[in-house]
Amino acid sequence: MKVVIDSKSNAFEFSIQCARELGAIICDTDTVKGNRDYYWDDGRAEEYFRTSPELIDLIERYGSKWCSGELSNLKVIEIPDDIRYNIMNTVNGGEYIKEIGRVWY
Repeated sequence: MKVVIDSKSNAFEFSIQCARELGAIICDTDTVKGNRDYYWDDGRAEEYFRTSPELIDLIERYGSKWCSGELSNLKVIEIPDDIRYNIMNTVNGGEYIKEIGRVWY
């Protein structure tokens, strides 16, 4: 299974061109919703796209720099299909994947 994380911060934001490719509505400066320059009229947010084949394809085709917003560095991580996981934040920003139910000391 492929999952997208943000290896730079926990902002997990898309570039305008990436958001446009994913069907977002691009705002002008007078209609910005929240702190993003784009939104989806069906209420989806970036989190919806973590395992989206469309986003994964864009990152693999055009690269992280093309797809990532100013505060992000989107990265595709491959994990086993049969695990449950959480996306965790590091102390210095960025994200990593932690399997649920398994802990080693």
